[in-house]
Amino acid sequence: MLRRHQTAYAYVLGFVGVLCFAATLPLTSIALADFSPTFITMIRAVIAGSAACIWLIFSQSSRPRRGEIKPLLVSGLGLVFGFPLAMAIGLQTVPSYHGAVVLGILPLVTAGLSVIVHGYRARLGFWLCAVVGAGLVIVFTLREQ
Repeated sequence: MLRRHQTAYAYVLGFVGVLCFAATLPLTSIALADFSPTFITMIRAVIAGSAACIWLIFSQSSRPRRGEIKPLLVSGLGLVFGFPLAMAIGLQTVPSYHGAVVLGILPLVTAGLSVIVHGYRARLGFWLCAVVGAGLVIVFTLREQ
């Protein structure tokens, strides 16, 4: 029973994550009417960092080991500053729905980098779907220009 509860909890958290990610582009586009990309990125970092600190405190998570700090900092810089800033700058020139379509390539890029960096191997079905999806995104993007 506990295993089923954990699985359901994981799906709920995943769904919430997808909803938050889906709202990223439209909300950033709205915010760009009044704020700079840099300001939006910094506010996102403060909100995310505050939420993460609260979660870590209440969940009584252990501190990262010494060898985990550098990879956490590098990925954190990209996730907290690099991606949001590049996205906000890009949304100054394209509508949010166009940016969302381009983000459709993200699963393929993520999987490719996980193979390169960590040697992870996904199943053939995943690669086929990811390549077809990325191909459709590229075709759509090129047709819209």
